[in-house]
Amino acid sequence: MATAILKGTIVITGTNGDLGHSIAARIASSHDLATNYYGIYAVRDSSSAGPLLGALQQEQTPGSHPHQVVSVNLERLDNVRELAESINNQVPRGEIPVVRTLILNAGYLQHEKQRWVEGDLDVTWVVNYLSQWLLTLLLLQSMDRDHGRIIVLGPCSHIHDPYDKYNYGAMGGYFDDDKWKTIFSDSAEPIVKGTTSSSQEDPSWRGGLRRYGAAKLCLAMMM
Repeated sequence: MATAILKGTIVITGTNGDLGHSIAARIASSHDLATNYYGIYAVRDSSSAGPLLGALQQEQTPGSHPHQVVSVNLERLDNVRELAESINNQVPRGEIPVVRTLILNAGYLQHEKQRWVEGDLDVTWVVNYLSQWLLTLLLLQSMDRDHGRIIVLGPCSHIHDPYDKYNYGAMGGYFDDDKWKTIFSDSAEPIVKGTTSSSQEDPSWRGGLRRYGAAKLCLAMMM
């Protein structure tokens, strides 16, 4: 399909998860969206993207939705740069239209365990915030200048709001202790390095959930 007749490209991260492949299914099953927009669906490993591939088969007319399924490990910033470079190279060559919509949907939650990546950065913060912020900055040159949109998807507010009433009782308890009610203080480094609510400090699932909420809050605040 010639890019001249397409309205733009839709780039989505985390498309093998429940919400991600549901968005892909909505696009593929809509004649208007499927035929007017090119899709770039990012997953951790395209060789094991069964839910996404199943969603994309919901096209009303087989072959009507031009798209790519691409692998990107959001734990690695070099992978993010490679994806952005690929898109930024394809747009000026006319292989794909300009990016009309960038949907930052990917999420990663560790419960009791905790890992770090290069630079001693907490992997939860890197995947949920840093890598997607980097992707956004790098793709600005390929965004539709007049109609481009960046959409941030995240969890319910109670995950990163210490004062949400849902946090109290059997289903919450993430912020019961007053020390957890301050997410940012003098520096963001405790979140970046994962030293706040670390698995050593709180080995329960609540520790991982607080780190996840803090990282998603960073993503929301970037807007």
